[in-house]
Amino acid sequence: MLLWTVFAALTLVAVIVVLWPLLQRSRVAPSRQDFDLAIYKDQLREVERDLERGVIGESEAKAARTEIYRKIIHLGDNEAGAKAPGIKSVGFNRAVGVGVFALIFGAAFGSYAIIGAPGLPGKPFAERISDKNKNPSLDELVARVEVHLRKNPGDARGWAIIAPSYMRLGRYNDAANALQQVMRLEEKPDPDVLSSYGEALVMANRGAVGEDAVKAFKEAVRLNPRQATPQYYLGLAELQAGRKDAAVAYWVKMLKNAPRNAPWRSQIEADIRKAGGTPPAAPAPAAGKAASDDGVPDIGQMIANLASRLEEDGNNLDGWLMLARSYMVQKKNSDARSALDKAAARFKTDAAALEKINAARKAYGFETQGAASLDEAAGNGIPDIGKMVTGLAARLEKDGKDLKGWLMLARSYMVQKRSSDAKAALDKAAGHFKTDAKALEKIRAARKSLGL
Repeated sequence: MLLWTVFAALTLVAVIVVLWPLLQRSRVAPSRQDFDLAIYKDQLREVERDLERGVIGESEAKAARTEIYRKIIHLGDNEAGAKAPGIKSVGFNRAVGVGVFALIFGAAFGSYAIIGAPGLPGKPFAERISDKNKNPSLDELVARVEVHLRKNPGDARGWAIIAPSYMRLGRYNDAANALQQVMRLEEKPDPDVLSSYGEALVMANRGAVGEDAVKAFKEAVRLNPRQATPQYYLGLAELQAGRKDAAVAYWVKMLKNAPRNAPWRSQIEADIRKAGGTPPAAPAPAAGKAASDDGVPDIGQMIANLASRLEEDGNNLDGWLMLARSYMVQKKNSDARSALDKAAARFKTDAAALEKINAARKAYGFETQGAASLDEAAGNGIPDIGKMVTGLAARLEKDGKDLKGWLMLARSYMVQKRSSDAKAALDKAAGHFKTDAKALEKIRAARKSLGL
């Protein structure tokens, strides 16, 4: 309300300043009679001056005086009180002032009522600034980092942070320059930085892979032969140069080194076909490296892989004990008993090993029901998966910005037949990453793969 009062007062002051001359009482214009009388008096003085200078004689002066006096006598016959032209009445001026005042106020407040927001609740300026700082735009964040870097040009981390933001804003030359600074300041060349630098050069060059970009990509591949991005652009450079076979060779090698579930696999396969090549078949899941489509290790597959390795080489006591505990977590008691039996057969001449195996049997209730808990077996050096899951859940409650952790937690709950907890974990993950489209896509994929 106070703000509206101030606005109204300021508007009123402005209007008064403009209209003050119109609101003043106009000076009454002299009548025609007074005007003519002043002229005649001046003529009389002129006659006297001419007489003194000898320009005219006494008789001529007398005649002139007589004529002027005659005119003065007849002034009353003229229209009395006639006003000089161009002077308007006080009433008219006031009417104009009131009209202008109403027009200004009506236009100002009427326009605000139509296109403004008079019902919006007030908010202190400091609070508005605080809100803006809480949710700054990408441009504002970049500007802040730029200020920091002007003062601290040797901050490699600052250059590394601002480069991806430049890419998102389409400022590719600035991104390339920032990555150049990172490479200059870092002691060792980083294949990821080299790859990003080459990509920025390509974007700045409107998709053409130039010589500097090729050098950067080749160095990145030398440092990390399995890196996909530089191989793609090196293939693109060959294709732009008209060497389709060389392009296909790069992309085939890229696919052979890529994960089976790489999101860009289908696009590269299409590029290979377009260049006249044949894409390689997608690799089968490698033993011991099981992973779900979301990149999180598949605990069930890991247990199967462990069992397979132990069947080939059973001289790993900790492996057998871990396998038994894992089966117990999965409620596969018979498999756990079988694993311990096989371990006992492998280590039948090792008293210390047999003691640990028997302790595990007792802990799982295979010898005497209820004699010990699972925690008693922890002294055998076997990781307690149940405690690991509980610990992971506690950590994520404190810091939920670990997407892979949430996916791992949900999968672990499913292994433990705790589907409701798995669903709750994914719901919490979605809450933490509600503005991250890629993260939400992985969470949806995990729901689908886990049947949630």
